[in-house]
Amino acid sequence: MLINYILVAIIFIFLSWEFYSYKKAKKQGNAVVIRPLYDIGAVVVFLLALYGIFTNQSYDEIVRLVENLFR
Repeated sequence: MLINYILVAIIFIFLSWEFYSYKKAKKQGNAVVIRPLYDIGAVVVFLLALYGIFTNQSYDEIVRLVENLFR
Protein backbone atom coordinates (compact mmCIF):
# COMPACT_ATOMS: atom_id res chain seq x y z
CA MET A 1 0.00 0.00 0.00
CA LEU A 2 2.87 2.36 0.68
CA ILE A 3 3.95 2.23 -2.95
CA ASN A 4 0.54 3.59 -3.99
CA TYR A 5 0.95 6.65 -1.78
CA ILE A 6 4.53 7.19 -2.96
CA LEU A 7 3.49 6.92 -6.62
CA VAL A 8 0.59 9.34 -6.14
CA ALA A 9 2.86 11.88 -4.43
CA ILE A 10 5.68 11.66 -6.98
CA ILE A 11 3.41 11.75 -10.02
CA PHE A 12 1.34 14.59 -8.57
CA ILE A 13 4.54 16.61 -8.14
CA PHE A 14 5.64 15.69 -11.68
CA LEU A 15 2.31 16.66 -13.27
CA SER A 16 2.13 19.86 -11.21
CA TRP A 17 5.62 20.82 -12.36
CA GLU A 18 4.73 20.07 -15.99
CA PHE A 19 1.60 22.23 -15.75
CA TYR A 20 3.49 25.06 -14.00
CA SER A 21 6.30 24.99 -16.57
CA TYR A 22 3.79 25.04 -19.41
CA LYS A 23 1.90 28.02 -17.98
CA LYS A 24 5.11 29.91 -17.18
CA ALA A 25 6.61 29.37 -20.63
CA LYS A 26 3.37 30.32 -22.35
CA LYS A 27 3.06 33.50 -20.27
CA GLN A 28 6.64 34.53 -21.09
CA GLY A 29 6.20 33.74 -24.77
CA ASN A 30 8.81 30.99 -24.82
CA ALA A 31 8.59 27.83 -26.87
CA VAL A 32 6.64 25.09 -25.16
CA VAL A 33 7.67 21.45 -25.47
CA ILE A 34 4.88 19.01 -24.79
CA ARG A 35 5.73 15.35 -24.27
CA PRO A 36 2.36 13.65 -24.60
CA LEU A 37 3.58 10.08 -24.08
CA TYR A 38 5.24 10.97 -20.75
CA ASP A 39 2.17 12.85 -19.62
CA ILE A 40 -0.29 10.15 -20.68
CA GLY A 41 1.85 7.48 -19.03
CA ALA A 42 2.07 9.50 -15.84
CA VAL A 43 -1.70 10.03 -15.76
CA VAL A 44 -2.35 6.31 -16.28
CA VAL A 45 0.01 5.31 -13.45
CA PHE A 46 -1.46 8.07 -11.26
CA LEU A 47 -5.00 6.77 -11.85
CA LEU A 48 -3.94 3.18 -11.17
CA ALA A 49 -2.32 4.20 -7.90
CA LEU A 50 -5.43 6.17 -6.89
CA TYR A 51 -7.56 3.14 -7.73
CA GLY A 52 -5.33 1.05 -5.48
CA ILE A 53 -5.72 3.52 -2.63
CA PHE A 54 -9.51 3.66 -2.92
CA THR A 55 -9.95 -0.11 -3.28
CA ASN A 56 -7.26 -0.97 -0.71
CA GLN A 57 -5.26 -3.07 -3.20
CA SER A 58 -1.51 -3.14 -3.58
CA TYR A 59 0.05 -1.85 -6.77
CA ASP A 60 1.26 -5.38 -7.64
CA GLU A 61 -2.30 -6.72 -7.53
CA ILE A 62 -3.46 -3.95 -9.85
CA VAL A 63 -0.64 -4.64 -12.33
CA ARG A 64 -1.56 -8.35 -12.35
CA LEU A 65 -5.21 -7.41 -12.96
CA VAL A 66 -4.24 -5.24 -15.94
CA GLU A 67 -1.95 -7.97 -17.31
CA ASN A 68 -4.79 -10.50 -17.11
CA LEU A 69 -7.09 -8.15 -19.01
CA PHE A 70 -4.72 -8.15 -21.99
CA ARG A 71 -4.18 -11.93 -22.15
